[in-house]
Amino acid sequence: MTGNSAATLIGKRYQLHESLGRGAMGAVYRATDRLTAQTVAVKRVTTVFESRPLDSSTEKFDIRLALAREFKVLASLRHPHIISVLDYGFDEVGQPFVTMELLQEARPFVLAGQGEPLERKIEMLVELLQALAYLHRRGILHRDLKPGNVLVDANGQVKVLDFGLAAKSEQAKEIAGTIAYMAPEVLQGKQVTVASDLYAVGVMAYELIAGRHPFDVRDTNHLVRAILNINPDLELLYAQTFYGEIVPELDGELGDTLHFEGNQPATDVLDSQLDRTITDENRIVLLDDTQHLKNSPIKGDVEFEISPDTPNERYVLASIIGRLLAKSPADRYYDAYDVIQELCAAIGQAVPAESPAIRESFLQAAEFVGRHTELEQLTKALSQSLSGQGSAWLVGGESGVGKSRLLDELRTHALVEGVMLLRGQAVSEGGLPYEIWHDPLRRLVLTSDVTDVEAGILKDLISDIEDLIGRKVPDAVKLEGTAYQQRLLGTIASIFQRQQQPVLLLLEDLQWVSNESLEIVKRLSGMIGELPILIVGSYRTEDRPQLAEELPEMTLLKLERLSTEGIAELSVSMLGETGRQPQVLELLQRETEGNVFFMVEVVRALAEEAGRLDQIGRVDLPQHIFAGGIQTVIKRRLDRVPAEGQILLQLAAVLGRELDLAVLEQVKDSLNLDEWLIICANRAVLEVQEGEWRFAHDKLRAAALNAIPSEQQPSYHRKIAEAIEKVYPNALDQAATMAQHWRVAGDVDKERFYSQRAGEHALKISAFSDAITHFERALELLPSQSAERIEAELHTKLGETLQYIGDYVNAIRRLEKGLQIARTIDDQTGAARALNLMGDAYWGQGDYPKAAAICEEGLTISRAINDQRGIARSLNRLGMVSSETGDYATAVRRLEESLRYVGEINDLEGCAIVINNLGTVSYAQGDYTGARRYFSESLTIWQTVGDRRQAAISLMNLGSVAGEQGDFDSATRYFQETLETCRAIGNRRGVAMALDNLGFVAELKGDYPSATRYFEASLALARAIGNRRGMATTLVNLGHVARAEKSLERAADYYYQALSLAREIQAIPTLMEALIGLADVIPDRIRALTWLALVMHHPATSEGTKKLATPVLEKLKSAVSPQNAAAAAEKGVALDLETVVAEALQERANMLLQMMGRV
Repeated sequence: MTGNSAATLIGKRYQLHESLGRGAMGAVYRATDRLTAQTVAVKRVTTVFESRPLDSSTEKFDIRLALAREFKVLASLRHPHIISVLDYGFDEVGQPFVTMELLQEARPFVLAGQGEPLERKIEMLVELLQALAYLHRRGILHRDLKPGNVLVDANGQVKVLDFGLAAKSEQAKEIAGTIAYMAPEVLQGKQVTVASDLYAVGVMAYELIAGRHPFDVRDTNHLVRAILNINPDLELLYAQTFYGEIVPELDGELGDTLHFEGNQPATDVLDSQLDRTITDENRIVLLDDTQHLKNSPIKGDVEFEISPDTPNERYVLASIIGRLLAKSPADRYYDAYDVIQELCAAIGQAVPAESPAIRESFLQAAEFVGRHTELEQLTKALSQSLSGQGSAWLVGGESGVGKSRLLDELRTHALVEGVMLLRGQAVSEGGLPYEIWHDPLRRLVLTSDVTDVEAGILKDLISDIEDLIGRKVPDAVKLEGTAYQQRLLGTIASIFQRQQQPVLLLLEDLQWVSNESLEIVKRLSGMIGELPILIVGSYRTEDRPQLAEELPEMTLLKLERLSTEGIAELSVSMLGETGRQPQVLELLQRETEGNVFFMVEVVRALAEEAGRLDQIGRVDLPQHIFAGGIQTVIKRRLDRVPAEGQILLQLAAVLGRELDLAVLEQVKDSLNLDEWLIICANRAVLEVQEGEWRFAHDKLRAAALNAIPSEQQPSYHRKIAEAIEKVYPNALDQAATMAQHWRVAGDVDKERFYSQRAGEHALKISAFSDAITHFERALELLPSQSAERIEAELHTKLGETLQYIGDYVNAIRRLEKGLQIARTIDDQTGAARALNLMGDAYWGQGDYPKAAAICEEGLTISRAINDQRGIARSLNRLGMVSSETGDYATAVRRLEESLRYVGEINDLEGCAIVINNLGTVSYAQGDYTGARRYFSESLTIWQTVGDRRQAAISLMNLGSVAGEQGDFDSATRYFQETLETCRAIGNRRGVAMALDNLGFVAELKGDYPSATRYFEASLALARAIGNRRGMATTLVNLGHVARAEKSLERAADYYYQALSLAREIQAIPTLMEALIGLADVIPDRIRALTWLALVMHHPATSEGTKKLATPVLEKLKSAVSPQNAAAAAEKGVALDLETVVAEALQERANMLLQMMGRV
């Protein structure tokens, strides 16, 4: 590749480098996988649609879907002699691509056999035929076998590759391939069959043994006629010596590929095609299969070393190759395995044991059945997301019911549509904080133009983000607690918000995620209604049955077990016609009750007993599979992994469902890890998902864990823990995993050490529920003596974490314990921190006197030890206590002193908080100019640190100030920017508030229709998210607009609704405002005056509320006599607020009932 092509990205993941080969079906490149940093081979298929003229976009989609399914089959192939397909998909312009392992130092098949003894050559042919047998049993024809597509790697292993021309046997109707290796029937335009692939094997076998091609290849016309009409000279195969020279002109014509449409006979086009030079090598990796013929002609081996005592062997070998090269397919072998048997017999070798992968292939490739209704719902949602109507779905069901298979099928549809796939997997124990988001976010940052600020915020979750985006990333400004969490949530939501390419986000096993991870799901689910994003999560209903209630924004799709019809359909898919037999169906229904996982396992067990799949139904079936039930069946599957691989399998289970190959490399002992992986995959124990190895089902991992004897479990976990320490030294994100392993290993000290580190890391990234778990465990493990400082620190950090989640009672209890120990050991720094945090907790409870006393004590200690951060924190909290109690002068003094300290230590977050608080105090005093200055300064800082949630709050505050100043245009602009920011970060509560404020500005401007639209939108959103306080406030505002429009009955209805909601949640200020509005619309003026008197003299009434009530009070007083007004005022002062509200609501309910009765 040259020029701009060198920078080409495929799927925004694979960086293409130089071309390794190019042909009619596409081109192959060496590439770097930016996600894994591995070097791979990427094939871009470029002629999928050129050879098939399409009449409609529907037909084009169907072909892409079929192609994606073929890719999916190729990706599932796991055989030691077949190249591994790692990934597949469609690029930005809809062209398909396949990613494969890149073979280093590999040689073409014939070249690799040069100079090797006969036994080695037969071994190479057997390995090739084993691969071909595997493919053919899965219904796949290669169609382009030649030396360049069969390589021998550096370890001497034969690898079959280039499935660019491969096809399902029932679909192989087009002529394609390389002329020199095409079977006669292919050149004649007849059906391509297994025999056609075996013919190509015969040509390569002839080259390998005789040292040359069976025909004269110097002229293409002569070559084609020879293939069709001339039998090869078999005498060259059984001559004991041969000194032949290969024709060097082979490189031009031998590599030519003919590609004819449909079944058009070759003879009809030979005259026009044979004289034309066609350059198609269809190479996947490395070398030109004929290049050696041009540069270094191959000579026959000096001696075949066939024993003179068995002179017939060489004739048998020639006979085998001659049969492979027969002109008629009917005269060739029917099966690659038959060839293997005869080849081995010819030289007296034992036939290699056949891999059980063939049987597994039918089970693993069983058709998708029984979920068509559910798939139709999800594919419809996928189509809607393409047009910007996103949605979120939750797929629930018991383990093994088919959730993952449904998501896999949806994934295939998404790939066809060019949708970017993100996939996250939760783990049951010992996972990283935000584990389920790790892989989706790594993939997302590859496709998104993330800013340095965003990248810095994500660095704690994606430790290799600098490698992924290719630049240095400065650390984000330090935030703590909920501020950190909200900034992280906002950043993730903002990146999703900006996606232009449609996205499918699959989240598996949500039953295991933490509350913090679930918050991200909630945030995204609530914001994607107008985005091209589809979210589909899965969970086990038996493990977390209430999850659907925790995620109300997601549409629940519950999978039940297969029906009788579904069982029959899956049975036929796996067993063919045998699967229709009544006794087979009855057994499957009885033993599995429609659980898909159980069905596959039962069929696998039956096949083992019967010997072959097709023998099931021909033998007597048992009443029950095994006495131990399905668990025994699963154990039998694990037992099929060879004994020498069992320990590594169990160690992998200890490590988790997802395999960390770097860690396994440390514990594999003498095993070849790659070979072990293939063996386990062929036995359907392991699988590759998105290029990563994992257990094929969590039940298999659980069974492997249960197989470890209890007395050996500690040593297994110790071995894994030590390997992780070696591979990831000092990695904080591994601390939780390490704590779990050391716990089972029985090393208390190491478990405590890693538990504390895990808690600190979780607290740092605001994974509060994880932090609480780890800190509590670390405290349990502390020795009874000599660990006071650590104990005090743990109590304080646990109290801090509890405070962040609003559990102030337990937070204070922990902080008091930490304070007590800190004082005992004279740890002044620890004591000051505990006091400051305790002051925050009392503030959160609304206990301002206690908060002030605690903070004063903390301030004294912080000043004594010159802890500037502690001094600033105490002063800030004391300033806000003074503000809440109306002592604004003291508040300003405290806050300004706090600001000096945070400025001296360059604490940007602290500066923004204190400046915002100064703005709040100025606003409360009516100093709008000062408030505007402070809020602007805090906005600038929040934008600098990347906290868009706090920036939105500053914008909202600026809008409120502008509104108070009568600058309605500026207020509207600020609130619109707030609205856009909140939408971008998925903060729906903020969106509702911004809409409410926009309605308020419109009301002040007299634009009542616009005000009503804004308020109604805010109310709908508040209802959707369950924000009852927001609902009550907006209902009051709607009442105000209706009152301004003289629609008094509508206004009263809004006010009464607000009154009812405010009473339920004890929102006293909102109760007051609703009563003021009602007083202005009810016909009973005396009663209205008593309500207003109650409001004006209630201890909870603010100056702002009094200001709102005064004009209504004056209007009503002017409408009655002074005596009546005075009496009403006197009565109102003595009224009880709760009684008044209850009576008003009851009277309203009675009136509505009477109206309904009249109707």
